[in-house]
Amino acid sequence: MNELIEKLKDKNYVRAFGLMEETLPGSRECFKKVGKKNCLCFHGGLWGGPNNSNDCFNYQFTYAINPDYKPEPEFVDLEITESAINYLLGVERTDISEFLPYNFNHLHLLPSLPNFELFWYKDTNTIRINFDEVAHRRHEGKTVFARFRSI
Repeated sequence: MNELIEKLKDKNYVRAFGLMEETLPGSRECFKKVGKKNCLCFHGGLWGGPNNSNDCFNYQFTYAINPDYKPEPEFVDLEITESAINYLLGVERTDISEFLPYNFNHLHLLPSLPNFELFWYKDTNTIRINFDEVAHRRHEGKTVFARFRSI
């Protein structure tokens, strides 16, 4: 997705919104995800801000993503579980967590990993917790997650 965003920032590369899907598959969906407020619009022979306030793209106009736009990072949430061998807390490596260094990554190791963001559990809303609260929240019966930025 980031590669596509970089292509769509190039004003010389983009075409009218109605024709974009033919030249670059997935481009319309990318523009919709970025949002019109983060785009430039070519109208009246000049590049400028979007020509109206609604978030709908006009198929006749040409849009480009603002050069200074940075996409929100995507996250992977991994459930903290108990190891079957020694009953320690941690995260198992699976297909979605293949970036983890070991088959079972102990709890104390997780905050030092490169893309670690936070620990959290879901109650009525997402609640961020400190490292020392993880075991206590699991003991209360809550499902605790470690959040990592996608690579």
